[in-house]
Amino acid sequence: MDVEKFPNSSLDDLFGISQRATDVYREFFANAKPEDWAEVIRVGAREWKASRRKMVAQALTHSIRHWAQISTYLRQQGLKQEWSHDLLMSEAME
Repeated sequence: MDVEKFPNSSLDDLFGISQRATDVYREFFANAKPEDWAEVIRVGAREWKASRRKMVAQALTHSIRHWAQISTYLRQQGLKQEWSHDLLMSEAME
């Protein structure tokens, strides 16, 4: 998706982008064959190339960084976060 064309007028727009990306990843995970992970694709407008495996790793670590930024900002604003931020302690993927 072209970053310049991202809808960005509201928080709902931003969460919509996240949801669409999640849907794309879930579909890939559900249907990918081993050779699909190794496929090298062009990334962005530059001449970067990466395997789909590397792209998934990038997306996961990039996302983690942004959630950490949000968490830090909320703490700085005095907003309590009374839940564990660790995946192991969450109800996700029990």
